[in-house]
Amino acid sequence: MKQLALGVQLRADAVFDSFWPGPNGEVVAALKKPDPAPLWLWGPRGSGKTHLLQAVCAAAGEAAAYFPLDRALALPAEALSGFERSRVLCVDDADAVAGDPVWEKALFRLFNDAAELRTRLVFAATVPPRQAPW
Repeated sequence: MKQLALGVQLRADAVFDSFWPGPNGEVVAALKKPDPAPLWLWGPRGSGKTHLLQAVCAAAGEAAAYFPLDRALALPAEALSGFERSRVLCVDDADAVAGDPVWEKALFRLFNDAAELRTRLVFAATVPPRQAPW
């Protein structure tokens, strides 16, 4: 298991094989594809979003990074800098920075830089992007 940003480690059991998709089979199938189009997962706490983000990272191996924004709020927004160079970047709790203009700007810059580099971005939040208080 590799050490990740913010002292976070991927859970060893957070892989696709240990996730029961229920009615979300289409979402799991989309996450398994190496498509560079960004994805935004949303659902209530405990619905498996973190498990799925970490499964994406586990499948991508060393080229992936997992960044939980709820834990990053004590850091400066520049903490996101450089993650756009990952082949795959999973950003958990993306709505945790909604309403903070400094973090919002950093996330916007990350999104644009990652798109230019064709980094695969997968976000997770408790609400759809248009419902977050950006």
